[in-house]
Amino acid sequence: MLIEDDYESLYSYNSWANERTVATCRQLTTQEYERKIGGGWPSVRDTLVHIASATKAWHDRFHGNSPPRLLTGADVPGIDEAIERLLAADEALRGFVLATAAQDRGKILAYRNLKGETKKVPYWAVFRHAVNHASYHRGQISTMIRSMGKDPRPTDLAFWAIVNTPQG
Repeated sequence: MLIEDDYESLYSYNSWANERTVATCRQLTTQEYERKIGGGWPSVRDTLVHIASATKAWHDRFHGNSPPRLLTGADVPGIDEAIERLLAADEALRGFVLATAAQDRGKILAYRNLKGETKKVPYWAVFRHAVNHASYHRGQISTMIRSMGKDPRPTDLAFWAIVNTPQG
């Protein structure tokens, strides 16, 4: 069921899009998953692990832990572990976002970036950024998969809205 334009809808879309990307990735052979193609991160594996690690990093930052680095495909070589990390990170961040009261979305998050610099940003900006970031990299995965002659599942926001809006 489609909800209003709010964080619940945004994160429902993000979870749906991640699940579709995961389903497409599961159809790849190990060689295809690891193939160095480029177009952002070197491979589907590197890109999927990056989405998972960056999502987890934002969740961790909200809880006072700024990781010094993000994981790479070399850290998480298997597809099952990468998928598990992505879905767990998505669920954790989604839970935090949806539990944050509207009046608290303007709070300022102070964290250390990957260079060790202290940065400050409003919660609401990170809430939207995390989904935008994942969408950007899901697009890169789709491009890599198309370059292998395969047909990735669509993950567009409008497609999610069409699927979740009664058409009759």
